[in-house]
Amino acid sequence: MRAALALVALVAGPALADPGRDDVERRLLEQERRLVELQHRLEEQERELRAQREALAELEAAPPGGAGRAGGADHRGWPFGGYGLPDPERDHRLRLGLFFIEGNGHRLELRGRIHLDGRFLAQRDRDDTSDTFLVRRARLEMQGVLWRRLEFELSGEFGKETAELFEAYLNLRALPQLQLKAGQMRFPFGLTRTTSSNYLLHPERPVAMSRLVQGRDIGVMLHGVLLDERLRWVLGAFNGVGANVADSDRDLDVAARLELRPVPPLLVGASFAYTPPERDGRGPRDVSTVGDEVTRFLDYDGDNVRRGRRVRAGADARVRWGPFEVAVEAIVDRTYDVRNEDGLPDDLWAAGGAVDVAWLITGEERRNQVDPKRPLFSEGEWGPGAFEVAARYETFRADPDVLRRGFARGTNRMDSGTFTLSWYPWKAIRLMLSYTYSRFDDPVTVAPGDRLRDEHVVITRLAAYW
Repeated sequence: MRAALALVALVAGPALADPGRDDVERRLLEQERRLVELQHRLEEQERELRAQREALAELEAAPPGGAGRAGGADHRGWPFGGYGLPDPERDHRLRLGLFFIEGNGHRLELRGRIHLDGRFLAQRDRDDTSDTFLVRRARLEMQGVLWRRLEFELSGEFGKETAELFEAYLNLRALPQLQLKAGQMRFPFGLTRTTSSNYLLHPERPVAMSRLVQGRDIGVMLHGVLLDERLRWVLGAFNGVGANVADSDRDLDVAARLELRPVPPLLVGASFAYTPPERDGRGPRDVSTVGDEVTRFLDYDGDNVRRGRRVRAGADARVRWGPFEVAVEAIVDRTYDVRNEDGLPDDLWAAGGAVDVAWLITGEERRNQVDPKRPLFSEGEWGPGAFEVAARYETFRADPDVLRRGFARGTNRMDSGTFTLSWYPWKAIRLMLSYTYSRFDDPVTVAPGDRLRDEHVVITRLAAYW
């Protein structure tokens, strides 16, 4: 019996000597469990905070009402955005922001953009052009809404030799399905023409869209959204001669556009424009490479006049899926009864198209405005910003008769490819490096003794917009 008690004492001795050990171990295990729970709660709160920041970024990109900025492209990807109706519950409050003031059903917002370019050509011995730095765009924009239903925009361009009026319009929003817009505004034709230059994948638009479609015009149009904003429609009448120019004839151009979003990632659009006959209308105009900005490869005779009608039709589509985007666009332009300098008539056509692909390699969701997941510096942390690669193939074709019958000189066929790398250190700040190679069907004379069969252009851009 004594031996058994001694054995029990030997085994249980350490536990009896330290009775709080089990309690301490239980407390440690409980604290570890609580730490794991707190870690899970912290991760959940971080996810909620990121979601709230993304929602706030969308609200900052689009004024109250959720329909985006007037005259540009809204956060849903529609090219014909508007301010929407302010929230009646907070109309009585005066709210001030860095660039806006609103209250009592009114809102005034200041916006702007600066695009600083460097343009470099591989052909160093060319006499017609040279490497240069330039202010591609410098704009100030004043936008807003009055009495909850009347939207307006007034903007000017200061990056050229003389200041120029860009947008100046009023938009009466009776209903989302039916709105009336009047003044100088974007011409409602094509996807890239109706997308703000802040959100283009490359520094310049495709040549066909830049030359065959005016950027802005003066007129009036009806527009709206239907089918739970899956369908947008536009029907307008315009002078047809571009921005800041009064019409010289009695007839107006007619333009129409439809945009359909059957599913959220997909947008499909169709555009149409009709110009009535004119006794001495302006004939086809010269065409240049790189968004109609660099080398003139189709030089029309200045004495060409148009006496017949002009018809333009276009189609486009865009798919955005996560960080990827694919877009296609095409246009056909036919001008009737064009007279050359000898008075000989002909019906002439021109056509073009482009295919774009883009990838945000840092994983952000592709939208009009790219918001880096990890900005260069934010809240005491450093990040890489957002990186994007984009590529485009485009083509331009003109009627062979423009050369055979003396309407123009140069070449009627051009193909080009563009590759662009973009870096967004922060939202609304962008650095671009772009290379464009253009190939002409026939050699182009750019200066006495200078004939080009192809062209290499490098463009750099520092852009900021607010």
